[in-house]
Amino acid sequence: MKTILSSILFMSLAGAAAAETGDMQAGAGLSTFGAMIEGSYEITPQIKARGFYLGGINVSETDTYESEDDTNYDVTADLSLGALGVVADYYVLGGWRVSGGLFFSNSAISTDFDDGTDTFEAEIAFKDDVAPMLATGYNYTWDSGVYLSGELGAIFTSLEASTNATDADFQTDIDDLNDELADLPAVPYLSLTVGYTF
Repeated sequence: MKTILSSILFMSLAGAAAAETGDMQAGAGLSTFGAMIEGSYEITPQIKARGFYLGGINVSETDTYESEDDTNYDVTADLSLGALGVVADYYVLGGWRVSGGLFFSNSAISTDFDDGTDTFEAEIAFKDDVAPMLATGYNYTWDSGVYLSGELGAIFTSLEASTNATDADFQTDIDDLNDELADLPAVPYLSLTVGYTF
C-alpha cells in the first residue's frame, strides 16, 4: 500500500515538474493530520492537479485500565497520523477554489492491553483506507511568487474500532463504540500551507 501511495505522490510531483514555467506550486505547512508537503500543476487557468503528503504526528501513552471484572491492565496507546491525497482544484473566482479527490489514510490509534497473563489489542482507524474527499480553500499569491493557502474540507468515511480480544464484555464495549462512531459520516480536514510558484 505504501508503495502505491508513494507512486501516486511521485506522479503528481513529476507532472508538476513537467509543467511550463509559472504553472507549478510547491509548499509545506500544517494540517489536522500533521505536517504536510504539497505540489500542484496547472492543467487549465481554472483547473490544477494537486498531491499532498501528511504526517509526522506519533504519540505514545501508557496508563492503567480496570475492567468490569476488576482486572487491571497496563495499557499502551499509540497515535499515528499520516495520509496522502490526490485532488483536482477548480478555481471558481480569483484564488477561491473547490477541490475533490481521494484521501489515502494510514492513521490509527493502536492500543495494547496486558494484565500480566493475558494480552490483546484494539485499534481505531478509518473504516476505508481510501475515501473520497471534498474541500474548499483560498490561495493567495504575491507578485514575488510566494503563496499562502488555507483549506477546509471533509473526508467521507467513518472511524471504526476493532479488537482481537475474546472477552465478551470488552467486545460489547467495542460494538457500542462503533455504533457511536458510525453516527459521524465524515472526518474533518483543515490545512494551512505556504509555498512558492515557479
